[in-house]
Amino acid sequence: MVIDMKKWILLFLCIILVVGCGEKENRNSNNSSSNVENTNSNSSTNSNSNEVEPTYENEGKYTVQLYLFYLSTCDHCHAEREWLSTIEKDYPYLKIHQYEIKTDSAIYNKVVDALDIDSEYVPLTFIGDDYFTGFSTVTERKFIRTIKEMSTLDLCDMVGTAINDGDVKACVEQNKKLRG
Repeated sequence: MVIDMKKWILLFLCIILVVGCGEKENRNSNNSSSNVENTNSNSSTNSNSNEVEPTYENEGKYTVQLYLFYLSTCDHCHAEREWLSTIEKDYPYLKIHQYEIKTDSAIYNKVVDALDIDSEYVPLTFIGDDYFTGFSTVTERKFIRTIKEMSTLDLCDMVGTAINDGDVKACVEQNKKLRG
C-alpha cells in the first residue's frame, strides 16, 4: 500500500506532537531518594475523570517544594509553567522554584548529579522526594496527588540541599526513615 506525501507529513506531525520535547508519560521514582510507588502502583492515576481523588489526613501541614527544570523552547515545559501558575493559589503550602536549563545549567547539573538522575527529558519536575519527566493532563493529576501527599510529610528538601552543596545522602536517608 502506498501512502501519499500528505499522509506521510500528517503522520510525521502527529508523531512530533505526541513525542513533544522528549516527554515520558510515566512517573519516575528516584532510586536513591524515594520510596514513593511508581505508576504501576495504587498511588498512580489513570485518565478516568470519574476517579475519586484520595484525601490525605493533615494535608497542607508541611511546605512542599516543587522544582521545575525546563527549556524555554519546549512546548510541554511552557504548558507546565502556565499550569503551575494557575494552581499556585490553590495550594498555599506549595513553593515553586523554576530553572531554565540553559541559563541555570550549573544548578541543573548539580541536582541531577547529586540525585543520580539519568533522564535527559524535559520538563523535569521534583515534588517532595519524587520526580517526574514530561507534562500532560495525566501528569497534572499525578502532580496534584503528589503535592497533597507530600504536604503531609516533613521531608528533607533534597533538591534545595543539592543546590546549596549540602549533604544529599543524609537528606535521602532522613526521608527514607520518615517513610519507614
